[in-house]
Parts: sequence; structure tokens; C-alpha cells
Amino acid sequence: MISVKHLTRPVSIAVMALLAGLVLQSCFTGIEHTGHIDLSKKDKEISRKISTEEAFMADIKGLSADRWDVGREFRVVGERSALLFDNPPGNPYGVKLKYAGQTEMQTPAGTQRVILIFTDSVGRTFKYQSTKQAPGDISSTELPMLIDIDLVRQLNDKLTGRQLWTKTSDWLTPAGEPATGRKFEAVTITGVVGGSENLPYSVLFKDETGQLYFVRMSQTEGTLATRPFHTLFSLSDPRKEYSGISDEIWQKIRRGNISTGMTKQECRLALGAPAQAESGRDFSKTIDIWTYANGIYLRFEDGILVDFRK
Repeated sequence: MISVKHLTRPVSIAVMALLAGLVLQSCFTGIEHTGHIDLSKKDKEISRKISTEEAFMADIKGLSADRWDVGREFRVVGERSALLFDNPPGNPYGVKLKYAGQTEMQTPAGTQRVILIFTDSVGRTFKYQSTKQAPGDISSTELPMLIDIDLVRQLNDKLTGRQLWTKTSDWLTPAGEPATGRKFEAVTITGVVGGSENLPYSVLFKDETGQLYFVRMSQTEGTLATRPFHTLFSLSDPRKEYSGISDEIWQKIRRGNISTGMTKQECRLALGAPAQAESGRDFSKTIDIWTYANGIYLRFEDGILVDFRK
């Protein structure tokens, strides 16, 4: 045992500070006697698992520019799209452009850059200087402020008429106003059209009463896949899969609400997968802490929600 009185003053101060730090750490972490905190094994398995919905959409992918046919169509959706092109003849915002070919330029550093050439309906030319050295490195889903109309058509053909179940309550009315949506509601897809710069697809549907709504969706691949299909819809009725959940809790889940006493599975259904999950032990209990990108915080003990902040 260290006796502080036998130490010189500078050393004793350092030792006292160290001991105080250890005491504070033990008091406030809430997870002691754990050498390493990491995602639990079960949560890792859930995170790695490819869902049925992801597999269903696996064939909807951007096409690299070396495979584009002349005439491939793109919709310009960025209000500042004039900045995208070299010396454009005008701002093509809202205009449909057709791919007309490509060329290359050499930078002052001696590297090659691909230039994509587009034309509008009156024959004006728009040149987009990419940052890529080869056409095969350019995907039709990664062009800023442009929506690949061919992918919109593919999505429309794949989804129209299909019954799905919603995974989000962020519905919009046909006028684009927020609506009070419900999770795990049976809906029928009525079409897919072009969306916005950040969410290029609008998925239109009607609920069981015949009311029309839509949700905005991103592509399902790449760094821009912020709101892909599998986070918005289920191919089967989730209630059948989770028949063990009580009706009371299920109604909370459908409204995106949580309460103490809910399980990790129930919270995941209500809020979606967390951005970060940590697991450890506090004496005899297993502790799980989930955090979400929007600031939501959940704390579980032995798999049961005991505290949360929304």
C-alpha cells in the first residue's frame, strides 16, 4: 500500500490526483470490471446479417460511365447545378439531360480527368468535369445534382403494385407536407418518381384506407445510401414475425415510441438500429448502451431498457 506521507510533495500530489481520477472513473462510467467494451456478439450478428429487403434490391445499382449508351437520361435536381458544368449555356435545374459521350483532359499535374458531355432538348451542350481518371470509376448514382432516370424506371417497375409494410413513420402527403405516419402499416406501392438532390427517389403508396402518401428514398448502395429501401419497407408483415410482443408494446413500436421495460429487440423495432452500441458488465449485470445519430441514448441492463434520453 502507498503511504502518501513518505512521498515528496510533488509526487504525493500526483499520486492523489491519480487516485482521485480512478475513484471518479469508477463512480461515473457505470460499467466496471470490464477490460474492453464492444458491440455484443448478438448485436454484431444482427449488424452483419443481410436482410431479405437488401437482397431484394441488390439488382438495382448504378451503372459505370463506360457502360452508358448515348441517350441515357438524367434529371437535374440541384438548384446550383450551373456550378456543376464548365461554362454552361444556362442553369439546367429541373431539365432532363441526355448523355452524349465523353472525352478526357490532362490536368497541370499530368493526370487524366474524364469529362462527361450532356445535351438538353434544344441541343445545348453541358460538360461535367469529373474527378475520376477512368469512366469505369464513375457511377450513375454518384453524380452530384443528377438523378439517373433509368434507375427510377427500374424501381418503378419493381415496386409498383407490390404490397409492403412501412418501417418508418416519416410519411409525406402528395403536396409534400409531413403526415402522421405509422410503422408496420400495410401499404400498396403506386409508383416511383424522381426525388430531391439528397434523396433521389420518391416512393408513392396508398394505405389501407386509400389515402395517398410518399416517402423519400436514397439509393441502396455506395456512400450516399443514407435512407435505403430496407430501412423504409418490409416485404412481409412484421407482426407475424414478432407475435410474442404484446399488443400494447406493438402500438408503441408503431408510433416510434419506447418506454422502460422494453427489450432490445422491441427498441430496435421502434427506433431502428443504433449508430453505436457498447456492451460490458457492471458487477452481476450486463450493460448495453445504444446511441443514435439524432442524440437518442438508451441504457439496458440484462437486455431490458432501464433508462433513455430522446
